[in-house]
Amino acid sequence: MSRGLSLFKMLFVVTVVGVVILGRQAGAVEVNFTATIKSGSAALLIASRSQLGFSQDRVGSGLILTFDKSIQGSLQAVKPQLRTYVDDMRIEDQGETLVIMLAAGSEASIRRSGNDIVIDLSAAGRPPAKIADSADGLPAVAVRTGRHPTYNRVVFDWPKAVKFSFDVDNDQARLSFARGARFDRQGLRRKLPAEVKLLDVAADKSDREFVFALPAGLQPKAFTAGTKVVVDFPTAAAAVTAKPVSPVVKTKAKPKIKTVAAAPKATVKKTKQPAVVAETTPTPPTETKPAAAGATTASSAAPPTTASAVQVAPRPQAAAKETQTISMTAVDSSQPKPAVGKVVKPSPAVGSSNTPTTDPSRAAKNSMFNVLPERLISGPSLPVTSQINDGLLSIRFEWSELVPAAVFVRAGYLWVVFDQSVRFDFSKFAVEDNLRIGRVEQIPGVAGSALRVELVPGVDPRVWRDGLAWVVELQPQEILPQVPLTITTQMVALNGPRLFVPIDSVGKTVMLIDPMVGDNLLVVPLSQLGRGVDKARKYAQLTVLRSAQGIAISPNIDGIQIASLPDGMTIGSADGLKLSPPPDNKGQELAPSLDGLPPGLAPGRIFAMQRWQRGGEDNFMDNKQKLQGLVADATSVARNAPRLALAQFYFAHGLAAETKGLLTIIGEDDQQLVSRMDVRAMRGAAALMLGRVKPALVDLEHPSLDGYSEAELWRGAANAAAGLWPEAAENFIRGGEIPGDYPRSFAADLAMLAAETLIRSGDYEAASTFLDVVSGRQPSDAESARLRYLRAQVLFAAGDEQSAVSLWRAGADGNDRWSQVRSERDLVKYELAEGIISTIDAIDRLEALRFTWRGDEVEFGLLEELGELYLTEADYVRGLVALKQAVTNFPENSSTPALTERMTEAFQKIFTDGSAAAMTPLNALSLYDRFRELTPVGAAGDQIIESLVDRLVEVDLLDRAALLLERQVQFRLQGPDKARVGARLALIHLLDRQAAAAIKALDGSVSPGLSLDLARERNRLRSRSIFELGDPENALSLIRRDSSKDADLLRADIMWQTQKWGPVTPVFERLIGESGTDGRRIDERTAVLVLNWTIAAFMSKDSRAVNLARERFSKAMEETPYREAFLLLTGDNRDNPADILSLTKRYDEIGRVQSFLTSYRDKLKVGPLSAATN
Repeated sequence: MSRGLSLFKMLFVVTVVGVVILGRQAGAVEVNFTATIKSGSAALLIASRSQLGFSQDRVGSGLILTFDKSIQGSLQAVKPQLRTYVDDMRIEDQGETLVIMLAAGSEASIRRSGNDIVIDLSAAGRPPAKIADSADGLPAVAVRTGRHPTYNRVVFDWPKAVKFSFDVDNDQARLSFARGARFDRQGLRRKLPAEVKLLDVAADKSDREFVFALPAGLQPKAFTAGTKVVVDFPTAAAAVTAKPVSPVVKTKAKPKIKTVAAAPKATVKKTKQPAVVAETTPTPPTETKPAAAGATTASSAAPPTTASAVQVAPRPQAAAKETQTISMTAVDSSQPKPAVGKVVKPSPAVGSSNTPTTDPSRAAKNSMFNVLPERLISGPSLPVTSQINDGLLSIRFEWSELVPAAVFVRAGYLWVVFDQSVRFDFSKFAVEDNLRIGRVEQIPGVAGSALRVELVPGVDPRVWRDGLAWVVELQPQEILPQVPLTITTQMVALNGPRLFVPIDSVGKTVMLIDPMVGDNLLVVPLSQLGRGVDKARKYAQLTVLRSAQGIAISPNIDGIQIASLPDGMTIGSADGLKLSPPPDNKGQELAPSLDGLPPGLAPGRIFAMQRWQRGGEDNFMDNKQKLQGLVADATSVARNAPRLALAQFYFAHGLAAETKGLLTIIGEDDQQLVSRMDVRAMRGAAALMLGRVKPALVDLEHPSLDGYSEAELWRGAANAAAGLWPEAAENFIRGGEIPGDYPRSFAADLAMLAAETLIRSGDYEAASTFLDVVSGRQPSDAESARLRYLRAQVLFAAGDEQSAVSLWRAGADGNDRWSQVRSERDLVKYELAEGIISTIDAIDRLEALRFTWRGDEVEFGLLEELGELYLTEADYVRGLVALKQAVTNFPENSSTPALTERMTEAFQKIFTDGSAAAMTPLNALSLYDRFRELTPVGAAGDQIIESLVDRLVEVDLLDRAALLLERQVQFRLQGPDKARVGARLALIHLLDRQAAAAIKALDGSVSPGLSLDLARERNRLRSRSIFELGDPENALSLIRRDSSKDADLLRADIMWQTQKWGPVTPVFERLIGESGTDGRRIDERTAVLVLNWTIAAFMSKDSRAVNLARERFSKAMEETPYREAFLLLTGDNRDNPADILSLTKRYDEIGRVQSFLTSYRDKLKVGPLSAATN
């Protein structure tokens, strides 16, 4: 097996572990392959003398059978016969695996027939593409909103990066895009917070411009996250809290502090850290009046300061990372500095340090404390107290919450720094008999508070915590942290070389200016007690100071970046720090590791690649044979140790399959050994390189690997391979670098996965750093092609579209299938967006790509894009089929839940926006039946079903309508809704002359808590059904208490057909009511009722009713089709037998005109069934 197999080439390869060294049993089972071809289907028969055990797996279009024994047989004869259904078939892994690559559109199922295995094959045809008129060409951009505690967010979800401008002017904010799109402006207007209003714009700007009306003082901000454009509107409370305090600076120095949030710019330029920059510049210096002679004034030693509120925004797509870039102009060191001299010994009197006084003791104390004016220090008051006990001075900071702190000594001064802005209250600071300290002053800082205390030489701090309060003890001692922090060098990181400090609970970076030394300080407070730097570290561009608590940095350059990660912090710059690589331990005697890791590893490392390689490629065969010999010579009990050494050797040379096979054999004998963290990590990494993402994630996500940067790299690669891009981005940020001793194949795959991940998260410069790792290691032709594709992504995001398109065209015409498919896909999307090709052209080209690349994130994306394009062309069946294939074939893809929701929304929209109304009822029903599982739950789904039923009833497809309602009643509804739809189903059965089915529908939908109207309607339907089944007496009994008009119609219908002339006569009279009494013309319906009333009265010999009918309706009936019949019944010759016989012949025809169901049929003529039964 060739070495260095790429992850991308191993998608469908299943390796049976353990074969590499020791092999399996000899004696393969003879099998015979035969093919059977039928119309539209085929079968592959695997015949053997004994029954073969097997397992099956499906990877994209690959069907994989793994047998419990090796098989031997030829596929040459059946391959040509099955070429319609199968692209390729092959036997692998020494006969233990059969791989069948299905042709596009083919499906397979497996069954047994005695000892034989039968694989049934079928091909699904695709109807021709539908051509529709092209739309306006503008992309549809979804607009989403979200509410958060301190801000409300609006996200414009562009399909590709777009340039934009965002201007805030007093009470308005204007967002303008460089390209037009279709937006749901009304939907956005409804979702905005109450204090923000969306204003109307000119019609010609509505596709690219938004104007928001803002309340006073609200300052929104805009940035990009990948291709998305995000606008954040601070809440009212947050806007008040974040309002900066502008201090007055009493110095000639003009420091400038810049904070950079790692969010990509609207237009990506070639910068190392795309960012939105917020600058605060100090106010100009003011005149300072000279102090009285001999007095020490606050202003004489006051340091320069800056605005006291600077917010650092988190990087989109990588919320765990917060980067601050500091650019500070050097302080003018010519300013006067406080002298360190005789310690002041004030009198015991203690007073408020904020109140001027002429009392000598108060004056002495006030001369010790440099209390700055309130305009220079912001925040609430924090009590700072002191206590002297046996010569030990304790300074106590009375916090009411857990606040990170930093404590260090510099140039004879103690610094205590917190990452919250407060004003220190020294009113209870005891100073009597103090021989430890001199001046005490608060130093203005950005994003925090700092106390500076003059120390007597030899006095240093010790830090501890009492509950939430921080306590600093001062006495003659050496400054040492309780737990020294480890500072490691990472030579290959996102923005170049950097320093990494593994530590939890990192506070915000506080920016200060040291008035004594005259330079800038960056201080990182920590929450964990006693974590500090045991000795100063000097680098070319910065110095990390010695500290008892926290981290203090003295930068020598502008632009130092401090990033907080979940497992530590990094110190770097936009272009990377100038650092020396860590020392090489090669050749040194290595002590054993207590945690099971190989000895002598740098912090964060797990794999000792260089040592495992045993001298490199030149000695590969000799070392391999020696290690194999050690395995062969070892006893069965002691064999796992040399096996592990051989596995490590294979792994260090990039042989993932061999590594995985050996580790599987070891695991069968010694589960404890393979559970060791480095072995577990190696097994996960090898599985990933073989394309087995799921088992790789199981191993690599094990908690024992937490905190190791090398494990984070592999976790990032596994999450990227699984399509979990946000998680992968966070992993790669933690991992930082790809070690230089990795085999080329591993390094290339990891770097390109990292680059693709960072491109997706919008960090293009960091992606370029990883691409440089690959290009600097003599990439193969395939790797070079992939590099060009990924660089095209970066160029396109940076606005150089033509260069990107040129690289895509070259990739699409190249021979590397990985870059060919992706280049063609991106080229199609670009040409479609630019109007170069039509939607139909894009569909045809993407359909061709589907059959070129199967089985991973790319196919998922192609199916998603095809589905959306088909839907825009109103080709609903193909659109939903494509989306369904994506979610069915890739259930574990991170985007599958969202795509499933999108598919349901599209299905619902078809049946609610009028699209289904444009289809024939049968086509609409066919579409519904094919994707019935997408029917949304609740009222929305019920509306779809009922509207479809209405259409089927309109064209008299009663049986199909009944089937839909039966499913709805049986599976979807409860309570009154179930009873209501059950009544509707019963009516359909009655209209279809299915009385027994109507009763079954009513029985199956019985529910409590019905309204009186619904209960009576169901009772009338039951009565009619019973009558249809031949039981008129019980039918009439059911409605005896129902006095509604519908009940009278039903009574009249039953009595008429059973010739109950006497009882039915008053029923007809009630139905006629007051009609005709006003002398107006009566309609045909009333005329029928009058005629039926007259017939019933005539047949029951009710002369009163006959005479009344003649008096009321003789004139009105003259103008109806029933004039002759009415005259016959009410005229003077009504006793003539011949006339009665004639009337009898007409009686059936007249009786059919009026019935109970006629009222429902009449309603259906003017409205849907759902309205007729409501």
